[in-house]
Amino acid sequence: MNIQVNRFERTKDYTISRVTLKDYKLNNYTFYAIEPPVHYLKAVKPYAIPCGTYKLLYTWSHRLKKNTWQVMNVPGFEGIRVHSGNYAKDTLGCLILGTKANVDHVENSRIAIDMFNDILSKLKEPITITYIEINV
Repeated sequence: MNIQVNRFERTKDYTISRVTLKDYKLNNYTFYAIEPPVHYLKAVKPYAIPCGTYKLLYTWSHRLKKNTWQVMNVPGFEGIRVHSGNYAKDTLGCLILGTKANVDHVENSRIAIDMFNDILSKLKEPITITYIEINV
């Protein structure tokens, strides 16, 4: 499975994305996400990770004290995760999921994370995540 992160709103304070999961049964699941600003709008970290395709693994997070989905081998970053939160200030580069995007935050993050975990935990195939900049 490949997860698409389509960044469509960028400000100096945050980045909002539409996150789409498409499985082999042709089911589509859509979430929204917030990240820090993209690097060209902010010179120092935290900022959003570079666009590209990365492997996604379910691993232990010492910082969060639980298993979460980790975005692997991101250039210049360590410990990039998919986790709950609401605002860009809640992350150092990780993807925060929600069921709805608002002006500067996502809503229902824990519900979205539970759904995301449930969907991905049933998969037997490798999972990748692709971050894309959408021009709006």
